Amino acid sequence: MKLQPLDFVCIVGYLAFVIVLGSLFSRQQKSTKNYFLAGKSMRWLPLAISMYASIFSAISFIMAPAEAFRGDLQYLVALIMFPVASVLALIFSSISTRDSASPPSTNTSRPASTDC
Repeated sequence: MKLQPLDFVCIVGYLAFVIVLGSLFSRQQKSTKNYFLAGKSMRWLPLAISMYASIFSAISFIMAPAEAFRGDLQYLVALIMFPVASVLALIFSSISTRDSASPPSTNTSRPASTDC
């Protein structure tokens, strides 16, 4: 398949749009630390969703069925079990942090012992 002139115009136009948009938004960034940490303004939930979504890509969902068709279901099962394992990890970590979040009880009504 050969690219037509209109295809090249679309590609160049898209690249120009991305460069202009990137240069406009780059003026708002004060430093690379501010860029990578989002100015420390993001809450944990959107950050967690973004990190979780970045694990999966389009190639994962294209490759998994093809790999299962070519061989066995090992990769497909691992891909399906990843969200299940993530939910279980979230549940168990929330239970764990809930138990350890309570401060230790301190009894200050008795004076400290001075016996040796």
